[in-house]
This record gives sequence, C-alpha cells and structure tokens, in this order.
Amino acid sequence: MSGEQAVEATGHSIWLMPEESSADEIKRTIKSLSLKYGTPDFEPHVTLIGNLQGPEDVILQKTERLAEGLEPYPIVFSGFGYLTEYFRSLFAVVERSKEVMHAFNAATKIFGIGKSDYMPHLSLLYGSIPEAEKKAVISSVGNGFCKVFTVNRLFLYSTSGAVEKWHKIRDFEIQ
Repeated sequence: MSGEQAVEATGHSIWLMPEESSADEIKRTIKSLSLKYGTPDFEPHVTLIGNLQGPEDVILQKTERLAEGLEPYPIVFSGFGYLTEYFRSLFAVVERSKEVMHAFNAATKIFGIGKSDYMPHLSLLYGSIPEAEKKAVISSVGNGFCKVFTVNRLFLYSTSGAVEKWHKIRDFEIQ
C-alpha cells in the first residue's frame, strides 16, 4: 500500500485510550500492521466524539466539564469489523454498553452536536486494504487481542491534518 494517498482530518477529537498495560499490546499490533501495509501508525484510541470545531480554549473547558460528569467505566471489545472507510478500515468493535452510550450522549449534549449513529471502535489499521487482507489480519490477531480496558481519562487530541501531525493537547482525569 505504499504510495497510498493520505487522508486528512480536521478539528479536535476526544479519545478514550487504554492504560499502559493494555496499550502496549495494541500499539504493537497497530505498528506491525502499519509497517506491513505502508499505512500511518497512530496511538490506540476509541473516539468518543470527533471533528470538534471552534476555539481550543472553549473545547478544553467543555472537555473538562465532560470529564467531571463521568465516572470510570469499562471498554469491552466484542470482536472485529472492517469498512471501506479510510479511518475505519479495520477495527476492534466496542460493546455499546450503557456506560459507553452515556459518555457519548453527555459529550454530544455538552458540545451541542446532534447525535449520530455512534459506532464505538478501536481502529487497528487505516487505509484502503483489500477485504481478503482484512479477513487474514482478523484471523491472525484473533483471540490474543486485549478484551477490555478501563476509561479513567479523556484525551483531547488535535486531529487536524495528516495522521502524523495529530497530537495530544491535554488529558482529563475521570473520577
């Protein structure tokens, strides 16, 4: 896939990221896949809400308010999926538990964004990869993949531009 045209995003996103013990395994999987397919490497995350537009100080204040209104909750993976979308090419499916949906609903309310069909997931591979390759990756990753992690922080990321330019602005503890 080398030479594949990069896709760029805009704005800010609030990410749910695995704690270090789970993150290492997921990071290794993402890095290995990105090297194999010549696609961008990225931090493991579940996007709570993305494409946030507006002044960064306002987004920071709203993210802090969101974190203050949440309690730690589990992210449980229930399998794998893939789409033809660049940023959802291959992913681990997140169960739509009441805690996951509560956090999403709270985020849409605080940010004044109309609710969409939220599909919580943790991407493992970005890019345009043939379906047969995606199925092979799912078979190879299989049961060894991390099954759960606890959300105890929200991470505000700038997701403007190419994936390589994305960066953390700040994280917020959930108590």
